[in-house]
Amino acid sequence: MVSINNKSISSIVANVAKSILKDVEKSKAAAPNAPPNAAAKNFGTSSYSNSPQACHMQTPAPVAPLPSIPDLEAHLKGCHNIEHESWVAVGNAESAVSNAQITLDNAVTNAANAGTAEVNARAEATRTEAAAEAAREKEAAAAKRESCPELPDKTYASTLNGMTVFQLAEERKAIEQQMRQLPEGSEERKALQKKLDMVFAEYDTRPKGFYDRVADDRARLAIQNDYKHKSNEQLDADLRQLFTQCSTSAAGGTPSIQSNQGKDSELQMRIGAIQAELAKRGIPPVTPEKVALENATADRQRLEKAAADAKTALTNATQAKKDADAAVAAAKQALDAAQKALAAAKDWNAAAKENARVAQEALDKARQAEADAIAKAAAAAAYQEFINQRNNAVLQLLANVKKLGGWDGKMSWNDLYKALNDSKSSEALKDAIRFLIANTSVFDEIDIAKNGGKHDGVISEGDLLAIKAKWGI
Repeated sequence: MVSINNKSISSIVANVAKSILKDVEKSKAAAPNAPPNAAAKNFGTSSYSNSPQACHMQTPAPVAPLPSIPDLEAHLKGCHNIEHESWVAVGNAESAVSNAQITLDNAVTNAANAGTAEVNARAEATRTEAAAEAAREKEAAAAKRESCPELPDKTYASTLNGMTVFQLAEERKAIEQQMRQLPEGSEERKALQKKLDMVFAEYDTRPKGFYDRVADDRARLAIQNDYKHKSNEQLDADLRQLFTQCSTSAAGGTPSIQSNQGKDSELQMRIGAIQAELAKRGIPPVTPEKVALENATADRQRLEKAAADAKTALTNATQAKKDADAAVAAAKQALDAAQKALAAAKDWNAAAKENARVAQEALDKARQAEADAIAKAAAAAAYQEFINQRNNAVLQLLANVKKLGGWDGKMSWNDLYKALNDSKSSEALKDAIRFLIANTSVFDEIDIAKNGGKHDGVISEGDLLAIKAKWGI
């Protein structure tokens, strides 16, 4: 890996700085009446005003060469700060013009709409009252569904959906244990048999493959862990939210149990996990039918309030007309002021941009000189790193010649790959092998090092000793 230490960088930067200083001294000699820091001294004086009304009357001072990169950067920063302030002034003036026009247009539109606001309010009240009546019917239907005798079975089936395969097996054992204690044909035994059938039905929806089943169970356990430490109130709120997302009918019926893997399946598992957790705590979980009933009631109340709000809208429309007239006058004043500020800001911006351009030119030249020096040092460091890794690879192969080459000390690519994958091999040896894999030309050069041998894809101890002597390792 190529790296340049901090000492090398400091040395490079110092040399570049010296070179720039020499150029600055030459500039001084050529133009003695223009000191390098003349432009920097002008910043903060009265010749550079931050006022958009005043600065357009100033003549930008010429930017003379600065003695170092930090000085050039400081000067450029000052130029950019002034340029930024001028751009802000331009932007604010343009925004003021746009906002004044928008305000005027909105005020005129609001005045025109005020006359029809009452009609619209009555229509809105009629519409919302009809919607409220529909919500009352929906509420009644939801109350009827809530009393459905099949609701406990639907809730139990949903709870099973949140269990893992192991938990389903435990549930089956518990049911079978209870059934053994009841007489044949009893109603209690029939109810337990019905639950047992639902357990088997849920089990049949699970993945058949072992790994798929393990992944599915892990997902369900992760979901269960999300709810173990939540309060009863939090579980109730989460369950209500899931019912809203996963309703199977317009009235908010019980979500169906799905075996597909996806968003809907995850929602079903989460519903089941919360229901199971609440059952453990002895708390009956809220049903989707109850949630649907509450939502219908909330919808009715909301729509009734909307009807009342529509009546209030008419009164507001009349006041909106007066506000719109006042906004027209205010917008015209703002537009006039913004146009004056915009003209002044553009003059200011032109002067600031010219100063920044000249300063950027000088800084770019200095930075390029510094970058060139650093690039040369990086290239030299990269080459030296390559040499170090190459030499280390030779030494590591020599040190492990018997391990890699066996009794005859000859090693092939297969031997190197085996050592690379051998947990007993040292990291230093593995690094050496990785280097040869990445630089096969080095391997080939070692291959023919002894007595001008031929490329046979095998390195001997003699090859290593010969190349060591050749490279002066």
